[in-house]
Amino acid sequence: MQYASLREAVISCDFEDDVTWLLGLNAEVDFWVAQPGQRQLVIDIAHPSPVPKATVTATPPDTRTPPPTDTPTPRP
Repeated sequence: MQYASLREAVISCDFEDDVTWLLGLNAEVDFWVAQPGQRQLVIDIAHPSPVPKATVTATPPDTRTPPPTDTPTPRP
């Protein structure tokens, strides 16, 4: 099964009623943890925000002529 945020979930330790899970995520996202009962744990992992596509806008070339200068052009 594919998830938007969760890459993998692995039990790291299960000894004498103490269980450790490792969660691998695809991106750094927010999460929320709740313990609704003594033997329950809920982890709500946010979906990664979509990356907006780059918008390229063409800028028309500057067709104005530069203002005239009163400075004479130096001669070699």
